[in-house]
Amino acid sequence: MSVLMEEKEFKKKEKKFTILGVLLLILGFGCFIAGPVVAITTNKPYLFVISFAGPLMFVPGFILLSLGTSRKMVAYQAQAVGPVSVEASQKYGRKVAKEMAAGAMEGLNEEKQIFCKYCGQEIDSDSDFCKYCGKKLN
Repeated sequence: MSVLMEEKEFKKKEKKFTILGVLLLILGFGCFIAGPVVAITTNKPYLFVISFAGPLMFVPGFILLSLGTSRKMVAYQAQAVGPVSVEASQKYGRKVAKEMAAGAMEGLNEEKQIFCKYCGQEIDSDSDFCKYCGKKLN
């Protein structure tokens, strides 16, 4: 049994999520607006509670809508951003890579700090004698 859904089944679920998401958003907006209107027109203030159901429907509505349209949005972004990123990598990629390599080589070529074991002063790593105390180094 395959873990991944077949394309047809996937498209059906996308469509269901999109439709259900839109319906929940419309219903939520309707409840949000209708609650105060019904409460005022019927003179029954307790019906104002209907308006609280609206925001409770917004969240699942947005989630379902985003699940239903996410693949389309990603495909759109790939078409929009893909050529730009290829162009940018061709234009700047070599320059950035060279600068990174130069920085790495510079870091590798830096001399390590060495201190004289007799006087404690910093000395060059290729020195045979300490330039401060004159003692011979190993």
